[in-house]
Amino acid sequence: MSIIFQLFRADYLSQLDPTALDLLKQVVRRHFRADEFVDTTRNTILETSPLVEQGVVDQAIEHIRNRASAVFQQLQPQPPPPTIAPGLFDLTQPLFRQLFTAGDLNYRLTPHQRDILEMAISCEVTHFNGYVYLLTIKERADKTVMGSSPGIARPPDPDTVYSPFNPASPLHTLYNDNPPPP
Repeated sequence: MSIIFQLFRADYLSQLDPTALDLLKQVVRRHFRADEFVDTTRNTILETSPLVEQGVVDQAIEHIRNRASAVFQQLQPQPPPPTIAPGLFDLTQPLFRQLFTAGDLNYRLTPHQRDILEMAISCEVTHFNGYVYLLTIKERADKTVMGSSPGIARPPDPDTVYSPFNPASPLHTLYNDNPPPP
């Protein structure tokens, strides 16, 4: 149950009686599926959720645009830089073909380079989708345990640096507008 510490702190878990802690573990175990958390396919469809503010989604998209541009330039460093498509994306469709013009993808990159670029974009999207997935599980566990244990305070952010919910994590700044505390 190492995933628990990406979601909760030990001091919060110690407040739970053994029954509530068991319930929390059951909720996480029931809803966490490693194959959904770590996507090994070419997943370039960004997951959205009512738990994630539009500003966070916009930040993730901007990060994906920047990463896609940087990888494109690594693959094809001759000027001019790639044309990054302006405007909104259709988030129900893969982002890969929406990021660049067809000319940039088809005439400036070889099939091998397009494959590498798509892998890079997929990696970024998978990280964001993993964040949304963990947030959904955390919300379910919070509601279940808080409902069964009156008087327990809402848990603080986890303290493990690898958790995207920890303000000290590099991933936290990607998904939150608030800078980490000094």
